[in-house]
Parts: sequence; C-alpha cells; structure tokens
Amino acid sequence: MKLKKSFLPSLWTILMSMVKGPTTCFSKTTTSGVSVGASPTTSHNLKVDLHTHHLPPVYKEALLAANYTHIDGFSLSAVEGNAFLWTPQAHQDLNARVGIEKSYLSITSPGVHLVPGEDRAAAELAREVNDYTASLCRDKPEEFGMFASLPLPDLDASLDEVRRMRRRWNVNAFVVLSNAHGVYIGDEALGALYEELNEARSVVLVHPTSPCLQLHKAAPLNQSTSSWPPNAIYEGSEIVFSDHRDRSPRIVHANPTHFIDPMIEFPFETARVAAKLVLNGIVSKYPHIRWILPHGGGALLPLVERIGSLAQGSSYLQARDSTTTSGSDDRNQTIPQEAEDSFADQVRRFYFDLAGFPMPHQLPSLLDLFPSLEEASHKIVYGSDYVWTTSKTVERVASQLEEGLPSLLGGEKHLVTRIWRGNAQALMNGQ
Repeated sequence: MKLKKSFLPSLWTILMSMVKGPTTCFSKTTTSGVSVGASPTTSHNLKVDLHTHHLPPVYKEALLAANYTHIDGFSLSAVEGNAFLWTPQAHQDLNARVGIEKSYLSITSPGVHLVPGEDRAAAELAREVNDYTASLCRDKPEEFGMFASLPLPDLDASLDEVRRMRRRWNVNAFVVLSNAHGVYIGDEALGALYEELNEARSVVLVHPTSPCLQLHKAAPLNQSTSSWPPNAIYEGSEIVFSDHRDRSPRIVHANPTHFIDPMIEFPFETARVAAKLVLNGIVSKYPHIRWILPHGGGALLPLVERIGSLAQGSSYLQARDSTTTSGSDDRNQTIPQEAEDSFADQVRRFYFDLAGFPMPHQLPSLLDLFPSLEEASHKIVYGSDYVWTTSKTVERVASQLEEGLPSLLGGEKHLVTRIWRGNAQALMNGQ
C-alpha cells in the first residue's frame, strides 16, 4: 500500500544552514563570515545552521516519479513555486542576509525511502542524494556541510550507507526521520544501526515526519492483544486468524485530525522518539551518539515530568498492550532503572535546535529544562528551517532570536555565541 505524505508546516517553516563537520566537505567554519557571495551583515551574530533543508534535482524527480501529490499534508503543487526552486545560490543569499556563515544541509520528510517495500529504489536514491550533497560541500566547503540520509527502514542498506559515507566522503553526521513507514527511531529493531553510529561517535539529527503505524494486529480500546494467539488480528468487529508474519504489514497514516501533520503531529513525533530513545535504553546503552532533537524539543518539554514519573513503574508497559504496534514492540523492553539518571537527566543529554518558532514560548521552556543557563547553553544550536520555511519567516524568526536571546541568557555574550555557532562547530568537528 502506497503511503502518501504531505508537506510539512515545520517544513513550510523550516530549513537552512548547518555547520562544518568531521567530513571532507566539512571544512573549518570561518569566524569572519561566508567566503563566497555577500558577507553576512555585521549587525548580525554569525551563526552556524544545523537545521536547514535542500532539494537536489534528483530528489525532486524522485518525488514526482513516486506519484507524490502531497507531503505531510501540503500539496506539492503549492510548493513547486517555492521550495522546489531551491538552489545553492539562493541558499547562500539568504545566509548572507541572516548572518549564517555555514549551513548543514539535510533531506527532510518524506526522506529517501519514498514507497513502502521499494528498498532498492530507496538505497539508490540515498546514494544519489548524498553524493550530490557531498559534492556540493566539497566545492563550497566554507558555505555548506551535510547530514547524510539513510534508506530506513532497510537496516542493512542503511548500515551500508553509513559506512560508505564515512569511507568515501568522511561524513559522520546523519539525518533520520522520526519513523520510517512505522518503524520508529528508538525501536530496538534498529540496534545494529545504533551500535554502528555509537562506535563512530556520529551526530544524528532527528526530524519529524507523518506519524505511521504498522498494523500487524489491533484491538478495540476495551480489549488487549497481549493474550491473543500470535496469528490473531482484529478485522471489523471480529477476531480472525491469519499468518500475518508472512505478509507485509498494512501501513496507516496515524493523524486523527484534518490538520496538516507539521502543525500538531510533528511536535509529538519528536516527543515520541525522545521518550523511546530514553525509555528503551538507547541513550544510556549507546552514549557516544550525539542526538539533536528538532524544533526545541517539540512537545517533549511540558511532558518531561509526566513521562519520568509514570516510567518509574510498569503501568505504561501494560497500557502499551492494548495499542496498535509500531515497527517493533516496546512491550518486551526493560526500563533502565538508573538511580542517578532520571528521565529528565537523560533528556538533558540531547542537543536541541531552534528551528521553527522558538520565540516567545519554546526557548524559555527549553532553558528551564536545565539547572542553569550555563548548562543549557551547551546543549542548544541554531536552526533556520529553510527551505520549507520561507526566507521571510527565517529572517523574522532570526530577528526575534537576535533580540530575545541575550536577555534570556542574562546578557552573557559568551553563552549567546555558544548557541549561535560554538556548539555547532564543536559538534560537527567531532569535539
């Protein structure tokens, strides 16, 4: 079954620069500004953009060839005259206006695995998109860096692409969507990928996409699937039996509203992934992966205490029994009971970017997550969310941050500089 996606609000409000990294195309970021094109306006703080998107020509062609008419709720016809006009020069021109000295490019939703089951096409598209971007970074190393795309949920092909990008292009930063056709980041089924990324000490940017479920079996709200035989599924009002293990699961779009996915679903996709990464023990088991959560943590921040409190017992595992399954079943996971590492402590291990709409509410809430402004300033990076976010919105949000960030950080200029570019430079240079 083909899953149609729709273009993001976070995406219609995202994209733009990223920084230099541990790759050949991640050369040292200068502190004097962009070396090609107009220099960033001196009235701006120089920035490194870790959340910005691009549309290589081969990717645009692939979307059309896969018969995408919508992405995350957005009509493709509505964006063909905007995001589809992306060029490196247009990106550099915006950077100059906003004061961005380097942009780290990434492919956003729907990623490179466009059609469920078409693994070979996804692996090929990942290679083509990544090679295009790496070549651009090689030619313009002061302006562009990259996060390489992976053809998840194909685990073997994704491992091959991680190794290929590290070997051929010296790229050690990757972008993953919150889920790949219902297989969620944080699922233990992806353990081999976490091991690879952990060993390489990779930087991983998580980006939300449309929520999806794989329907192996589902039950009405007043029943539980935990006691069913392994070949039982629920269809209509009856429990029927089918050897579903030998057939591909049915994938459904899990947005219960008529609103575009980036409006409400994206922030909760981010929260969902963060919770799975912590509660399934991924963060503690693979401590060398540097995870970046987008959009200031999405809907996670007001839920930290709630999730942490409920996770102290096993009740949330019982509730999981009565739900539809995602790519792998969380019911068999054990909750890491670390006396000195609460849920909130582990959440503070993530990095958070400021793409989207960080002012006036998201950024203050993010700062409150940490015991001190000093500690918070080490975990926040800038993101423009271009090109799905229009250039006008990028400039407006950047102006709001320019005005508000110094006062939120108590006038400490070194903390401001750390968020604008220092953290990104350290991350992308493997420090």
